[in-house]
Amino acid sequence: MGKGRYFGDDRLRYRIENRKNRYTECIYCSKESHTREHVPSKVFLQKPFPDDLPTLPACYECNNAFSKKELLVSLLIQIMKKELLNNYEFPESTNGRIEKNEGLLMKVKNIIATGDASKLDSDIRSVLVKLARGHSVWDLSKGYYIDSDAVNHDRINVDYRFLHEMTQDEIDDFLAVYFVNRLPLPEIGSRLFDTRLLVYQDDTENINEVIVLWEEVQEGEYEYICYQFDNVIEVKIVINNFLFAKIHFKEM
Repeated sequence: MGKGRYFGDDRLRYRIENRKNRYTECIYCSKESHTREHVPSKVFLQKPFPDDLPTLPACYECNNAFSKKELLVSLLIQIMKKELLNNYEFPESTNGRIEKNEGLLMKVKNIIATGDASKLDSDIRSVLVKLARGHSVWDLSKGYYIDSDAVNHDRINVDYRFLHEMTQDEIDDFLAVYFVNRLPLPEIGSRLFDTRLLVYQDDTENINEVIVLWEEVQEGEYEYICYQFDNVIEVKIVINNFLFAKIHFKEM
């Protein structure tokens, strides 16, 4: 996790790889980047953070624009989980975030008290698209923002549900690996080749399948999987074993 190297086309490297003292472009808006973005944001993880988290190029504006929304979504997930699941206690990192953000805490608690988390639907969707774009660029070398030959920004679909809204069969189906042996491979040299794109063989059953595994960024906190199916990039994310999200980017 985070250690996958990019071996692809050098002409794409400035959009895909965070490089010091080299020209790079923000994956979210295509402006020149002057900073790096952790994917996922540390606000969805707990200390000690995983070593060598993936980083991608981002401009200052985009890097900072999502901070408050991401914190809001993170607190929503944690507080809903504590309210709905017996014996769940906040991790130490979450307690620290709550102490420093009492205003956001009260906002989230008031929304939960009404039983209508849909009031934060726009923020949740915005954060999920941002996270999914980062995973797509890191794994597939696809999904970065440019004016053409990228994703159709009017055709991004987001579907998410919380744990208590799903049956066990729905959860198991969501968490299945991808079988992709009849699909084109990702961009040659993209990081997925170096990490979770595997050939599964079983001679006794005459099975030969190409599969994509889930990436566990931090146990119990964050995992994701992504692949391109025809002209649609699909990213699935599980945050804190509580928020299950599927994001589709449709390429132009």
